[in-house]
Amino acid sequence: SSLVHASRRDARIVRDGKVILWPNGETYAHAGLIEVKGLGWFEEYANADSTPYVQTYNMPEVKEVYRGTLRFPGWCEMICKMQDLGLYDDRKRSFKGK
Repeated sequence: SSLVHASRRDARIVRDGKVILWPNGETYAHAGLIEVKGLGWFEEYANADSTPYVQTYNMPEVKEVYRGTLRFPGWCEMICKMQDLGLYDDRKRSFKGK
């Protein structure tokens, strides 16, 4: 499903002029909070690869590039816990006798 795929994909951002990689869904462990005036607080996390925007928008001098997503608080913690439980692991398992 698309949720499983999105929950395991790599995220790349540019911070202080350096590319930071959060592989295999690690981005959810680096979420922050942001307030949207009139709507309240949301979690924000890096979504996929931000680095192509440097070239796409011809801005080689930028030191920060961040493509993010907003979710209601608790989303990232839930994804992290589901990852910890192995629920996004696509290996075959036997539940015989369970």
